[in-house]
Amino acid sequence: MMVWNFLLKQNYGGVMSEVRGLLLLLGCAVLSAAFLAFGMFWYYDTGGVYRLDRVLLSPDTLAALHFEGDAKLGQSERFVFDSILLSNIEKGDQELVNQTVDTEAYRLFYELIRKDYSLVEGDKTADAAFTGRPGARLAIQVRPAKGGRTVRPRTFQEIHFSSEGDHYRVELRNASAEQEWAYFYHEGLWEKASPLLYEEAQ
Repeated sequence: MMVWNFLLKQNYGGVMSEVRGLLLLLGCAVLSAAFLAFGMFWYYDTGGVYRLDRVLLSPDTLAALHFEGDAKLGQSERFVFDSILLSNIEKGDQELVNQTVDTEAYRLFYELIRKDYSLVEGDKTADAAFTGRPGARLAIQVRPAKGGRTVRPRTFQEIHFSSEGDHYRVELRNASAEQEWAYFYHEGLWEKASPLLYEEAQ
């Protein structure tokens, strides 16, 4: 009988140890889910408001950019960073002028706007800012990793500036082939950004 009771106690202790381990595992899973939910809330915000440095490719990421093609690019091959292209219709001229922007100029521009927060979705001032005459566009371009620079680059992400110079919009990168935008307001942005971008333009 004493042996039987000893075995029961030993078995009970083992079961309790397993239960404690299971509860600890479940607790960690719940805590991880809570942190993930909090992180997603902080990243995207509940009102569809974005912080610029969470949606626009950072200068430090450009050189290391190496990814599989997606719905937008329509390819299954790998892509790498190629260049940054500034496009604008100069005053008094109807022809689109394209210039390559140096990565250091892009860094200065990024620092200028990285703490901006987007406007709330449905803001009518944002829609109105992008009707009529188009403003400048900044495009981050990529190319197939195996194709070299002989292959025509493709646009990975775009930034559009309004013609009045205070609004801009950033393309949101997601799994969809359809373009989606986050709209921002930064007083006098184009007046501040154009000297930075054109100074290093080649």
